[in-house]
Amino acid sequence: MLLLLVVIVVFLVYGICTRRSLGDDRLSIACLVICNESQPRWKIEKELWRQTRVPKNVDVYILDCNDKNNDLHCVENMAPGIYQKSLQGFKKAVHKRYDLYIRTNANTHVDFDTINKMWDPLKEKIKSSKPFFTGGIVFRWGVSGTSIVLNHSAASELVDRGFDHKYYYAKYPDDVAISNVLKDSGIAITRNDGFKLYVWDPKKDFLINDTMRAVHKSPFVRIRNVSLTDERRIRHHLSNK
Repeated sequence: MLLLLVVIVVFLVYGICTRRSLGDDRLSIACLVICNESQPRWKIEKELWRQTRVPKNVDVYILDCNDKNNDLHCVENMAPGIYQKSLQGFKKAVHKRYDLYIRTNANTHVDFDTINKMWDPLKEKIKSSKPFFTGGIVFRWGVSGTSIVLNHSAASELVDRGFDHKYYYAKYPDDVAISNVLKDSGIAITRNDGFKLYVWDPKKDFLINDTMRAVHKSPFVRIRNVSLTDERRIRHHLSNK
């Protein structure tokens, strides 16, 4: 009898581990990427995002007002264009219902493997019906547009209120507008433990940068002020580590 009980326990533990190895406990993720082809480098960065391999629990939305494949109704400019295409992207994603929504830009790499391995209490917060709003860099006024992170409750509130004229046609930066919508909805910013952004420093050695990123377990890496060749190398490394 005791042997039978041990066998049952072993199979239960094996089943749980197997499900987790298959990714059954992973969050469903929508990643909205702000893109623009008005400059040669931006066009290449957009293509690099299209070529990025992502886990099966992730859907990437490339947001470019001038891309006919996007079905976006906006004019490509800093304000209010970026905010408007972001809201339209959020609306499409919220309709499909994800656990986690990320709004980033073309020169920021997102390490989805790190997000998939985050600790369970944080996953429970994200899956909660209580709004969750954070990002890679948090300021008093809100969250940097390089890495805005919302759960479904917060994203739904953003879509419900964000099309109001005072936000949708605002002439100030998109990340400020997004933060204002959520702040006016009574949604406070959560500490960004688990979602910090690392800014790749071109003055530091490649290995030093990569080590610092790994130590901080930063799922977001901002890659700027480097040559396009170096950016390709960095992205390739981060995507295949």
